[in-house]
Amino acid sequence: MNTPPVSPQTNPFSPVKVADSPCHSQKGNLTGSPRKVKDSVADIFNSIQKWNNLHVDGLVLLRRISEDLPNR
Repeated sequence: MNTPPVSPQTNPFSPVKVADSPCHSQKGNLTGSPRKVKDSVADIFNSIQKWNNLHVDGLVLLRRISEDLPNR
């Protein structure tokens, strides 16, 4: 049976009414403050990804160094 999904807006049995998000009503390019916020969030995300990659690379190097050290 292929029944269409029912969203909370159209489900008569749901006690929750959800308005449409303003993000989905936005058409075209962002400008002004919303664009600055989006760019800042993207910059932060990219910095976190870079940090995570450097962290993993550093752990690999530390493991290699510790394996090469003689046991005392």
